[in-house]
Amino acid sequence: MPSVKGYSLKEVATKVGKSKATIVRWMIAKKVQITRKKTAQGHYFFTEADLQKLKSFNESIQEAD
Repeated sequence: MPSVKGYSLKEVATKVGKSKATIVRWMIAKKVQITRKKTAQGHYFFTEADLQKLKSFNESIQEAD
């Protein structure tokens, strides 16, 4: 099975430029179409595709300001 590059919530928040709480709120509110995934330890896990969707959403709301 191929290994998938994964990111923690902290890494994603840093790369997107938002707080961890904001990323979680976006997921709960379904502002971004990503499937919530957690590790065996219960931590959020994001794929490269998830990261790109979050970045795109952030850019779209920045343009609206």
